[in-house]
Amino acid sequence: MYPDSPPVRPLEPLLADASVTAIHIREDGIHYGQAGVLRTSEIRFESDAQRRQIVNAIVRAGGAVLSADHPVADCILTDGTRVHAQYQPLSISLYKA
Repeated sequence: MYPDSPPVRPLEPLLADASVTAIHIREDGIHYGQAGVLRTSEIRFESDAQRRQIVNAIVRAGGAVLSADHPVADCILTDGTRVHAQYQPLSISLYKA
């Protein structure tokens, strides 16, 4: 899912790092878990639209829908990553397998 999905490119360093166990995208930025410590990433989105596009791409890859009608989405990606997303305020958490 990740290499062939241009919308997630800003997240590739975190996705590729085996020591990163969780990634949290919130309105205040990107946070990640590494070695039992929650850290703040320097990665920034170009816009709120790009952040929404990335969240929606990840949720769709897990076969779920995130919208006003479906404000919470939980799914598992093909690599075993667990995903929890919320429509308002827009957020997503990825727990790597």
